[in-house]
Amino acid sequence: MPNLQISANFGTPPVDQKLQFLLGKREESAIGQFLFDSSIKDNNQQYYQQSLQYLTLYDMRQSSTAKIDPQQIQSGNFYYGNGGNISGNKVTDIIEIGNVKFNYTFLCATQVTQLNFMFNSNGILYLNRYQDSLFDLMYQQNKIKTSDYIVKILKQKQQGMMSSYKMNLHFDLDKDSDYYNYPSNPMIKGDQFKIMAYGVYVNGQDVSDKLKHFKINFDLQLNSLGVGIPTDLYNMITKDQGYFQPFIQNCPNCECPQTKDLPSFKVITQEYAFEITPDMYLIKQQQQQIDQPNSFQNSDCQIGLLSMGEQFNFQQGFQDITQTPIMYQKATNSLKFIGVQTMQHMNITVLIITLSCLNFLVLISLIYFAFLFVKEFTLYKMEQIQLLKKKRKQ
Repeated sequence: MPNLQISANFGTPPVDQKLQFLLGKREESAIGQFLFDSSIKDNNQQYYQQSLQYLTLYDMRQSSTAKIDPQQIQSGNFYYGNGGNISGNKVTDIIEIGNVKFNYTFLCATQVTQLNFMFNSNGILYLNRYQDSLFDLMYQQNKIKTSDYIVKILKQKQQGMMSSYKMNLHFDLDKDSDYYNYPSNPMIKGDQFKIMAYGVYVNGQDVSDKLKHFKINFDLQLNSLGVGIPTDLYNMITKDQGYFQPFIQNCPNCECPQTKDLPSFKVITQEYAFEITPDMYLIKQQQQQIDQPNSFQNSDCQIGLLSMGEQFNFQQGFQDITQTPIMYQKATNSLKFIGVQTMQHMNITVLIITLSCLNFLVLISLIYFAFLFVKEFTLYKMEQIQLLKKKRKQ
């Protein structure tokens, strides 16, 4: 799973903390954000030595601005039951992100119970639809102009089976910026960042009437590589095809006969048209060269086109290729996709084509009527000439 992090200063005096960044609903997010307290050194020495000993830890007892709730709170299981749980105190303290200081409430973890994963960060930060985010709190405390924020995920490099990612996070946005020139696509009701599709095309063919599921989930599922499509669409396009095997051996750079005729998709929403191409779900598998330990070569290929039940989820594959910034607007329950083709632009293109066709038809019509007029006028003129000749003879 790619590890996206955000830096923040906690407490007084400020202590720099590196937090894992998770976007969207998670099972464990009911507990909210949390930060490891320095007391973890004494309470869980083994876990501290395995995961946290190289980090500078926040100490709630040493922060002069910390307000500590004495009641202990215990979390549920992390990462869908694959980890463990933590417990600690609810703390409200001053934190600073991007030169903006504000009051923030979080769980300060003092105990770890059977936490099976290596954490390597000071805590977790969530941005979702149903909890006040950092930016909601900043806005409520009159620290920023709007609670809207933009997330852009950049794939840096791949080494072996692991890819590294960088996150650009923009907030305190100016309403006059070009970002707001893009339309806001309404989200559907619920606790996830989902919008509705109204049309689906496979290789240019409209298959919308054959499908039942049109929801698109933009929660950031960084543990799912590739592109997820609804099960009914997946079954339809793979029914007679044998190339959707998970791995293809001896397919360097994913260029081999099995990858030549993979489908492309166009997904139409109220405001946007998303183009999903094979390069967004083809995953190059790198192998370490035996004679060069630090060198990797692309050898095998994985087709990361996944059956996702009742929804599309193509954010990671889509952003890997397009690096599209997404504006999350929880206050208006909408999303903006910066740089993606809008339906307005598509309609303008269609209108231009239509007008061009109409203009051509008008021109042909004018030429036709002009020809008829000239023909009729010529006949009329010939008749008049004949009449004049008759009169002269008389």
